[in-house]
Amino acid sequence: MAQGSEARKEIMMKRVVLMINCILLATGATGGPLVIRLYFIHGGSCVWISSFLQAAGFPIILIPLFISYIIRRRSVVDNSKLKIITMKLPLFVVSAILGILTGLDNYLYSYGVARLPVSTSTLIIASQLAFTAIFGFFLVKQKFTPYSVNAIVLLTLAAGILALNTKADRQAGESSKTYMMGFVLTVVAAILYGFILPLVELVYKKTKQPITYSLVLEIQVVMCFFASLFCIVGIIINNDFKVISTEARHFGLGEATYYAVLVTSAMVWQINFLGVIGVIFCASSLLSGIVIALMVPVTEILAVVFYKETFKAEKGVSIVLSIWGFVSYFYGEFKHVKELERDQSIANELNQKDGTLDPRIIKGVGGDQPRQRNVQHLERKTKAKPIIEPPIVRQDDPPIDTQAMQVEVHDDMIINLQIDNIEGQPLHNLERIPSSPILVEGGVEDLSDEESVGTRVEESIEPKLNIVQQL
Repeated sequence: MAQGSEARKEIMMKRVVLMINCILLATGATGGPLVIRLYFIHGGSCVWISSFLQAAGFPIILIPLFISYIIRRRSVVDNSKLKIITMKLPLFVVSAILGILTGLDNYLYSYGVARLPVSTSTLIIASQLAFTAIFGFFLVKQKFTPYSVNAIVLLTLAAGILALNTKADRQAGESSKTYMMGFVLTVVAAILYGFILPLVELVYKKTKQPITYSLVLEIQVVMCFFASLFCIVGIIINNDFKVISTEARHFGLGEATYYAVLVTSAMVWQINFLGVIGVIFCASSLLSGIVIALMVPVTEILAVVFYKETFKAEKGVSIVLSIWGFVSYFYGEFKHVKELERDQSIANELNQKDGTLDPRIIKGVGGDQPRQRNVQHLERKTKAKPIIEPPIVRQDDPPIDTQAMQVEVHDDMIINLQIDNIEGQPLHNLERIPSSPILVEGGVEDLSDEESVGTRVEESIEPKLNIVQQL
């Protein structure tokens, strides 16, 4: 009971952390494009500076890292060997490479936003969900359902519709070539970002260090540092540092507002990035992409309200398709969660039949009724699909009470056989089970007459049941 209570608390805590990170991601995914567009609308023109701001807010992550260190220091008896930084060199190198890729993606995105309306660029970025799903399938073996596939197709179509009427979406004085360049680079940014998200998830899975939320924050600091460094190199090469003071003086909303916009942009994008890696840590890269795409309609509406951008029929159709895709995905996830809860409920009921007996122990009860055994399959998808038939019952076997024999195929490729004592008779009434062959793929296993109630049978699917272990 205590272990079950602790498990429930852990699940609840993980859900709370996931919810917080989803809120952070939603806030950043909505506010980031609006703030960066505000910079370009009122006189900002430096793409490298805008790219730098998307990662430059990482020093604020040092605050929760320091708090985490204090908590760990208080919880450890011998804290003399406790390290402030837990990241090891291999993980540091990988995080640095991810940071450079992120810096490149920031530049591509900033270039597109500088030449496209917020509503258009945001819908294009929403197409990263399709690329996240594709790369996730190859990198982290992301599983798909009809609902998730439907969502991916709809969101991709929603972004593709925007390319149908580019002339009406161009700003005054902007050439067709410049607009198309911004459009293409924004699509490339979406593809690259769709690659980065599952790559981060792959790093979490493959690293030899235990992944904690503190380590996730350290990874974020390293990634943002190298992303900022990548953009600083571009700023130096392009001599954009000299332009900052000039832009501030001629900024449409005033010099003070100019610097406020820069600081706000850095903070909002850092919130966005914190939410991204947090959702990947708690769930998956695909869910992270879903949340980003989910905020597209909100950003669309806010861009029309604050920046008076045009809202043509194409954007309306894109929003409808996006919402349709979101509903499809979350409905599929809802059904999946319900199925898991149902399976868990069945497993709990089976375990509660007899709290003193391991549910994998085979048990039999003597009685006057004819011997009956039913094999029920708790179906789960596994790489190998064993052929499991009901045990062959010989005519001379002594009769026992009606039993229900459960066959559970678990994700860890272990099949557990159990016979549940429906009538709840005490354990001292249990008798020996006579020999009964079990037909499986690859051969026949026989339970010897010497095997008693205390025999636990663990079968490994490689390719047949092959282990009989005495308790």
